[in-house]
Amino acid sequence: MLDTYLNGLPASALRSLLISEIRKFIFALEFSSSTAELNELRAYIKSIAMFLAQKEEVEFTQILGKYFPQNDQSPEMIKEIAK
Repeated sequence: MLDTYLNGLPASALRSLLISEIRKFIFALEFSSSTAELNELRAYIKSIAMFLAQKEEVEFTQILGKYFPQNDQSPEMIKEIAK
């Protein structure tokens, strides 16, 4: 269910959500939340970051194809350009 929710969000919404959840994590650290709660937040932040990376890679591929249609758009080439 969480995967479906996160996958449905655009990259901009995922960025905002990531920032919001990192803030929540910092507050949880400051207010001595339990280790279980911190681990739960950490796992959620990790999921958001993974989905965001995937979305940004797709968006980057689309932009690359739009402005540089003659270039090789293989996944290896995209990763090399993104470095």
